[in-house]
Amino acid sequence: MPTFYHSSSTFHDLLTTFYDLLTTFYDLLTTFYDLLTTSYDLLTTSYDLLTTFYDLLTTIVHSLTTFYDLLATIDQSSTGIYNLSMAFLKKER
Repeated sequence: MPTFYHSSSTFHDLLTTFYDLLTTFYDLLTTFYDLLTTSYDLLTTSYDLLTTFYDLLTTIVHSLTTFYDLLATIDQSSTGIYNLSMAFLKKER
C-alpha cells in the first residue's frame, strides 16, 4: 500500500475522530442544557406548589377567622335576644 494512501487514510481517521469528539461534546452540552432546563422547571414547579400551599393555608386561616366572626356574631345576637327576653319578662311581671 502506498504511503500517501496510508497517510490519507490516517488523516481521514483523524478527521472522523475529531468530528466524533465534537459531536460527543455537542451531545454533552445539549444534555447539560436539558439538565439545567429540567432543574429550572423543577424549581419553578416547586415554587408554584409552595405558593399554592401558602394560598391554601391563607384561605383556611381566612375561613377560620370568618367562622370565628360568625360565631361571635351569633353569640352577640343570642345575648341580645336573651337580654331582650329578660327585659320583656321583667316588664310583664
